[in-house]
Amino acid sequence: MGKDVRVASTGNRHSALLEEVGRRARQLRLDKHLTLDELSQLSEVSRRTIISLEAGEANVSLGTLDKLARALGTNFGSLVSERRPDALVSEPFGDVSPIWQDVDGSSARLLVAYTSIAGAEMWSWELAGGARYDADPDPPGSEELILVSAGLLHIEVDGELLTMSAGSYLRLPSDRSYSYVNAGPDTVSFTRLVTTSARGRRSERS
Repeated sequence: MGKDVRVASTGNRHSALLEEVGRRARQLRLDKHLTLDELSQLSEVSRRTIISLEAGEANVSLGTLDKLARALGTNFGSLVSERRPDALVSEPFGDVSPIWQDVDGSSARLLVAYTSIAGAEMWSWELAGGARYDADPDPPGSEELILVSAGLLHIEVDGELLTMSAGSYLRLPSDRSYSYVNAGPDTVSFTRLVTTSARGRRSERS
């Protein structure tokens, strides 16, 4: 993670996010019975930076947060966000507060953090006009995070038809039969992050 990458700190939502990260970091430190000096030594992050972070005031780098997370016995995703979107609900990316942004309009959003999985696969998909793909159920506890970049994707699952537009994402429990459907004439492009729980292993790539 680059040192020049900074946590977003402008706007009310972003300030609230920083405050929440600071509260979480402080609670983890107290749970570990670590002083500020001890955490500073373990993480190689200055005491002053940690104090500012815990107060919700620090504009620290993502790399710094990663160091702190490791020193606190957790991971980056768990430290910066407890957010977990509802399953089978399509949401626009823009509704999620950026973890990082710059003055030119660049931004990075953490949509979902998986902290206990047996494996993960990232797939880039294109579904031609009128095409469909029927998938068999994955092992218990498996799920996918689907991000649509172009077109309109329909997903059939549990007798329900879900529609995703470009710029949206969805968490799909994949331990059941489901289908991807492109009902339009244009190609649909989407990315799948397929995760396997520790309870089972994927015997095939759906």
